[in-house]
Amino acid sequence: MASALQGTVGSMLQRSCAFEWMGDTWCGTDVDTIFAYSTPRVTKIKDRTLGVLKLLLMVCIFLYIGIYTMWINGEHFRKEEPSGTFRLQWQQPVMSCNPLDLDCQSNYTDATDLPYCSQYTGSAPASVVNRCAFQDAVELPVQLPDGTLIPSRIQQFKQKRACEAEATSCPLKYVFLDADDKVQTGTGEAAPVDNIFVADVERFTVLIDHSFETASKSMSYKGDSMVGYYRICNEEGDDCTEHKIKC
Repeated sequence: MASALQGTVGSMLQRSCAFEWMGDTWCGTDVDTIFAYSTPRVTKIKDRTLGVLKLLLMVCIFLYIGIYTMWINGEHFRKEEPSGTFRLQWQQPVMSCNPLDLDCQSNYTDATDLPYCSQYTGSAPASVVNRCAFQDAVELPVQLPDGTLIPSRIQQFKQKRACEAEATSCPLKYVFLDADDKVQTGTGEAAPVDNIFVADVERFTVLIDHSFETASKSMSYKGDSMVGYYRICNEEGDDCTEHKIKC
């Protein structure tokens, strides 16, 4: 009796799993035809030449797409044109204050303590000594097309016109004068009427601020959220060391 009951239940479950309860036809159409689907045929090829060739091609595809295109060139990232602004501000040594404040005092090293100044009173002067003068961050920087020049030595020359604009010939349009306003003669370089070193220029501070955003404004950063670096290079520019900018 138990065996017959198990057989009946098993048969019912089998018919249920086979969806026999759906019948054979719907509206005159075979139910199997209604739920028919396509599947690709898989063929296993036993050939070492084709197998090795397939693996080599797959490796080449991975190297090109995964390594070259994505890892090296990053072409899977969306590219946008950035636009940004920057600002450079120079500041002379100060007493922990804003140079734009009325009561802000500078904190220059005294010229008597600078070995490269002629005013130096110590026992170890530099090999090249010259008269020093103090300059602040407003008058010292020289703006250039590709950057800013902070001079450490300033020479002043004085000239006067040597011939009129209507003259028939003009071998020297201007001539150099000396400190007594006399015309300098001879050959070689002209002598400056003033020649000074900028005192304590090595302690000037440069403040850098910049920001950028993409064209779609989906990405934007300010200077305080980015890490910047600067390079110190030799005169030829081929030997540089990179340093992190302090924020």
